[in-house]
Amino acid sequence: SWTAGKARNYPRLSGGAEDVLLLKPDLVVVSLFDKRATRDLLKAHGLSLVEFTVPRTLDEVKDQIRAMGDVLQHPQRAQADIARLDAAVAQVRAVASAHHYRVLPLERRGFVAGDSSLISSLLAATGLTNAAGELGLGAGGFASLEAIVQLRPDFILVSEAGNHAEDEGRAF
Repeated sequence: SWTAGKARNYPRLSGGAEDVLLLKPDLVVVSLFDKRATRDLLKAHGLSLVEFTVPRTLDEVKDQIRAMGDVLQHPQRAQADIARLDAAVAQVRAVASAHHYRVLPLERRGFVAGDSSLISSLLAATGLTNAAGELGLGAGGFASLEAIVQLRPDFILVSEAGNHAEDEGRAF
């Protein structure tokens, strides 16, 4: 995360309603992937919840930034964030547009984000192509090492998901 350093100043919560209730927040931002029971319990205790889905396109990200700006009564700050995002995308697009790079977003154990994913939308917006589309993976799925080697992407985009592999690197 770009703001991980700033986030370290805040306590880490378990994700359970009890932790949130102890803080007595004015507003709780939740994902629709959070447990329904947790969301219902927070609502039952009178907390205001803002619920977001996981965005799958850059436009959905912008919509959520606008929505959060409206909730916080700072639409101008939200619009400024969107403008910075658009400028960053335009800058990458200007560099990448001269080439037709195929990028494979690769996560632990060979999971690749497919054509209908946020990362694919970001790649397309910047003039890059998600090579996972050639594997026939819509929302994403697992690709074998052999399939990845045969695909021969121009770049492999890897995620960082911790200090060590739980499987000690045995599983791809």
